[in-house]
Amino acid sequence: MITAAWDDTADGEPRWERDPHALWKVTPFATVVLPPVGDETLVLAGTSAELWDLLGAPRTVGQLTGILAERYDEAPSRIRADLSGALDALANRCAVRSSP
Repeated sequence: MITAAWDDTADGEPRWERDPHALWKVTPFATVVLPPVGDETLVLAGTSAELWDLLGAPRTVGQLTGILAERYDEAPSRIRADLSGALDALANRCAVRSSP
């Protein structure tokens, strides 16, 4: 079995995923998300929409960083910094959750 370099499954690292109670719809221009708490509608475009798609399965920050760094040919350290901010923003709006 070949494992991609970004397949980081370190024990104890939280896995991020969409909140299963969030409602969402992909449109031709963006992904629209209605978190289960509050009345804010999120409109995700570009890499934010791609992140939302990746969060359809539980993934660690290491896995997400590796996937995006490979797709965009960018340094993992830069991806990780941007990714942390995006995950925090989505978590603060109850759109995503993490689990051990």
